[in-house]
Amino acid sequence: MRLWALTVNLLLLLGGSLWAGQFQLSTGISQRFDYGLEAMVATESRWAAEGRSLRSLEVMPELIWHYSPHWDFGVGFQKMQNWTADGEEMSQEIFYGSTTFKLPLGKLYSLSNKTLLGKGTISMGHDLTILRNSTRLTYKRWMRVTPYIQKDFYWDLEPTFGVTEDLWSVGASLMLNRATSFDIYGMLNKLNADDGGKETLSIIGVGINLMF
Repeated sequence: MRLWALTVNLLLLLGGSLWAGQFQLSTGISQRFDYGLEAMVATESRWAAEGRSLRSLEVMPELIWHYSPHWDFGVGFQKMQNWTADGEEMSQEIFYGSTTFKLPLGKLYSLSNKTLLGKGTISMGHDLTILRNSTRLTYKRWMRVTPYIQKDFYWDLEPTFGVTEDLWSVGASLMLNRATSFDIYGMLNKLNADDGGKETLSIIGVGINLMF
């Protein structure tokens, strides 16, 4: 009878998790799943070497597991579309896994580091394997506005392309409510190719983050 009762309780909790986003074990350990949808739009980007403009649209639905106060794990899908002023178009689609470490720095600051490994395709059917590392320093208390500084490094692991990106961002996130935030940021992106080519992009962008 005890085994049957335990099975029913677990099924009820698992069923509730699909609806309410909660998963609880009988040991008292509580884990929370978030269904995160992140949409990013970068505009007014410029390729300094050639003076070309670039528009970019990026959408990243992600399922995040808040394993502990310091660790998150996630799986997701990234869809990116780029357009240049001279009519060129490029797209990429990537399935990825991610790990995030979060470290509070007193009451006012926090530091987070996210590593993402993804596999997918880029325009014309070429394979794409990426490794991306992001470190963000956040100031946590300024009404609903959260300023931040972020450092990203992007590796293209496919020998066909061999491109790395070094990105620095300064921005702020505005919490509209518990589930929605709005970002605006400036970014400097330095690209380096294996063949020695280098370009620098200065980017102004906006983003919307939705959590369910």
